[in-house]
Amino acid sequence: MPMDAREKLLRVVSYLISIRELNPKAGKAWSKELEQIATKIDHGGYMPPSIQALVDESYVDEDKVNVEEWENTAQNILYPLSYSNEQREIARRLAESFGVVVEGPPGTGKSHSIANLICHLLAHGKRILVTSENDKPLRVLLNKIPEPIRPLCASITKSDIEALKELDNSINKIVESLDINLESLDMHIKSISESLEECRRKQQLLQQNLKEAGTTGDKEIKYCGKKYKLSSVKVWLEENEKQYSWIEDDIKPTQKPLITDAKFSRLVYLISNISKDEISQFDAMGGLLYNIPPCDELIAKIQRMMDIRKSYRGYQKAVKDWCISYNSDYDYDYIMKLLENAQRFLEDIKETWLQNILEGTRKGETAKLVLQQTILKSNYYIKKIGSIVKEISGHNIQIPKGMDIYLLANDFDIIYKQYEQKGKVSRLFRIFHSQCQSILEKCLVDGKAVETKEQAKIAKLYIEQCSIEESLKKLWNNSMIEYGAQEVGSINLNTLTDLEDYINKIDVIINWDKRIKERIIDSMRKIVFLNEIDWYSVETYSNLQYGVLSIKYISEYENLKSYINNIEKLISNIGGFEEIVIALHKMDILSLRQSYKKVHRLKEIAPNIRELEYLLEKVNKDCPKLVQRLINERDKLNMLIKYKNFSIAWSWRQLHNVLNEEIGEFQIENIKKEIELEEEKEVYLVKSLVKKGAWFNTISKIGESEKRSLYAWKEAVRRIEKSSGKNKSSYMKLAKKEMKNFKDAIPVWIMPISKVIENFNLSEKPFDVVIIDEGSESNIFAISALIRAKKAVIVGDDKQVNHEASESSRREVQNLIDKHLNGIPHSEWFDMWTSIHSTALRVFPARVMLRENFRSVPEIIGFSNKLYYSNQIVPITNLFNNGVLEGAVKTVKVEGERDKVRTINIKEAESLVDKISECCNDPKYKGMTMGVISLLGDAQSEIIESLIKQRLEEKEISSRKLICGNPNSFQGDERDIIFLSMVIANNVKFAALTREGDIRRFALAASRARKQMWLFHSVELQDLKADCVRANLLRYCMSFNEESNKNINLKNIYKIA
Repeated sequence: MPMDAREKLLRVVSYLISIRELNPKAGKAWSKELEQIATKIDHGGYMPPSIQALVDESYVDEDKVNVEEWENTAQNILYPLSYSNEQREIARRLAESFGVVVEGPPGTGKSHSIANLICHLLAHGKRILVTSENDKPLRVLLNKIPEPIRPLCASITKSDIEALKELDNSINKIVESLDINLESLDMHIKSISESLEECRRKQQLLQQNLKEAGTTGDKEIKYCGKKYKLSSVKVWLEENEKQYSWIEDDIKPTQKPLITDAKFSRLVYLISNISKDEISQFDAMGGLLYNIPPCDELIAKIQRMMDIRKSYRGYQKAVKDWCISYNSDYDYDYIMKLLENAQRFLEDIKETWLQNILEGTRKGETAKLVLQQTILKSNYYIKKIGSIVKEISGHNIQIPKGMDIYLLANDFDIIYKQYEQKGKVSRLFRIFHSQCQSILEKCLVDGKAVETKEQAKIAKLYIEQCSIEESLKKLWNNSMIEYGAQEVGSINLNTLTDLEDYINKIDVIINWDKRIKERIIDSMRKIVFLNEIDWYSVETYSNLQYGVLSIKYISEYENLKSYINNIEKLISNIGGFEEIVIALHKMDILSLRQSYKKVHRLKEIAPNIRELEYLLEKVNKDCPKLVQRLINERDKLNMLIKYKNFSIAWSWRQLHNVLNEEIGEFQIENIKKEIELEEEKEVYLVKSLVKKGAWFNTISKIGESEKRSLYAWKEAVRRIEKSSGKNKSSYMKLAKKEMKNFKDAIPVWIMPISKVIENFNLSEKPFDVVIIDEGSESNIFAISALIRAKKAVIVGDDKQVNHEASESSRREVQNLIDKHLNGIPHSEWFDMWTSIHSTALRVFPARVMLRENFRSVPEIIGFSNKLYYSNQIVPITNLFNNGVLEGAVKTVKVEGERDKVRTINIKEAESLVDKISECCNDPKYKGMTMGVISLLGDAQSEIIESLIKQRLEEKEISSRKLICGNPNSFQGDERDIIFLSMVIANNVKFAALTREGDIRRFALAASRARKQMWLFHSVELQDLKADCVRANLLRYCMSFNEESNKNINLKNIYKIA
């Protein structure tokens, strides 16, 4: 190495030492590492080309031995996993140069490419160091390496004890394979290699034959009355194959199109908007679609059943001692009225003297007879009094006081007869009836002495009234006081009213059985009471009322249940009603309402379904394959574009069939099938060769010393597991000592750069290749990895890294650059914020750009591709063949608010977790992994994670690899379903995100999903500034509305098919 290059490298190391000194917390391991690098450079030690090229812009690798050593590696690419041309180019470029930079946007298969490259290099006997700044991408990578050779890849990505356990798995497999018969294995490898060479030669020959079979001359054919040259037809067919080759049926050249272009476009439109499930359900439902009861009616019945069921056991208990016929049509209102009246009556007389009458009448009939006579006579008196009062109403009558009323009545009768006969009272009458004189003097009518017949009549009636009142009072007091009634003093209208009320009640009491009991029993026909009923108890009537209501509600419940069951039976065997049947069976109102949406939808699209079936029948007569293709088309969104100009496609298939007949379709198809078979065979042979070649190259290089160290290391690990304290530390040292002896025997080491400098001394034999994954995350200190290998591959994507630093830090570093790196090319890029990936782009001779996206469906990767990658990414359509979800990009608007202190939005978090829970219970999401990304800080993701743990079981979370974090925490990772939370809301001010770092974060977050991405937002598009990256993301996601983003599951096929 020229002196000036060595001096430049020493300056670089001196600069890196100074950088480390800026950070007092920097570990001693790096100080020791940099000192060893300086010593090696100073003593003229081996410096790989990747290191020399850093300081020498005119450096050219002229190592011819190296070129010859890698010649077979370049010619014989052994990738066991699927690969693209760009990924294949990585291996070829590596064989021809000292360093390759691999660039790849998200989802372009960078880790997949590294796994393939490791397998290829292992098969060719190379030693590989795989490293990265962090251990996360290395763990992802390790899982991508095929299992048969994974034990040859020793991984140290965790703590010392955990690293030993990981390494122990690899060592065990290697030790188990030490007794392999290498001679037999070598012969097998040679046989496979020969078969592989033969397979590849045969593919080349078949490709040549296919090319020759496709050539035609100037022969003419006749089509639609015109003549065309075969060569011209072939050119036209090739030019239009991509757009018009979608009819695969055998169409005769003279056959006219089945339908017009307009009707075919209508057919395509209908297919793209109606699923097979909807067709099948519509046909199965038939007339029931319009006759099934309305959703609200069923819900009302279910709610009523649920209300009754809350007290159902109580109802049953209430009538357990009753023999009931539930088929009878009881007049519940009438019965309840009878019972309520009886109960009210008993409550009214309770603790009154009437209660004594009730008790007395229960003892026998005598009391009833006596009371009956009493109330009859009392009624007579009251009516008589009422009649007299009515007749003398309006007159003021006065009679002698202190005189016996009965005697007065008798004497006045004599007087009245005199008035009746003579019209007056004569003096002679007065002389003979001296006792009447006082009466005449004291009886006044309207303030005047009685002088006329009319006055005498009024006075007589009043005296009669008084005598009846006296009789009524005596009768009542003599009969009722013994029952506890108050003594009646004077008789007035209020007293008469009270007496009438008492009489009515006494009448009810003495006729209780007939007027109450018998009417109740008659109204409750066909009900037999097994226990004795006390018909005079208030509690009895309360219990009877509850019992009658229980019968009513039990009967109502059974009728509702029978109604629901009949509906279930009616629709249970008819396709399309399954969800409704389940909802009815479970009495799940929410599910019922949701399942009814399908019924409503079918009613809406019924005319379109009938039209679709009609058009399908017409096309299916001669083009059943076309019908199958249309109904199985996954890209429903673009069907109208893809399947346009039916008449041209019809002509294309006819001409294609004619051309194949002329040039020998059988020959071409057979060649294509042979090529497919040989390609499948090549994949099998490569996998076998990689497996056997990798193990052969490993085992054949293990000498006796390495074998002993391997066994000694296993014993040390076994004792570590059983020891503790000082003994464990002692065995740890022994294990590390033995590992140094057999390190070269393990062909692949995978560990972060920090572990590399701990475990591999610079004095050790260099690796053939170092692969730095996520090179965009590493800076100039990654030369510690480069210096340990002859060749290097650096993989990354600079657009996914956000290198930021304070102004003071940049000034400090720039001062050190000026001090140490003067005269070194492009020294300004040796700072701490330029990635080793960017540096390699400048100094490495080879660069491979991966463009095809293998991770996400086009709708998902489209945002990052357009916003951040200038449409460099090539999305792959029909990426997944296991059916699709209803929309790859979805938005959910939440009426949420951001916390005024923390960067959290509780409602948005709850809505997001609700959707995760819903998806986990949806069979369409079975087996799919999930992730949550907060687009504003970590607090939101922590809240969401906490809610998820409350809603989902740990097993569910683990199986779906469900983690929550910010965009950077998903660097190099992916999930089937990603949920994004925007967090911001209008209640707290937020700034527009327009910086490069902001755009990078959003592009990273929006490229993690494979099959579906959900965006939860609490702001509208108009709330965001147009240049804010949030607005770009929301606008993009909202463009995928429900109708245009709808896809149909591949499992669906139409009836006509």
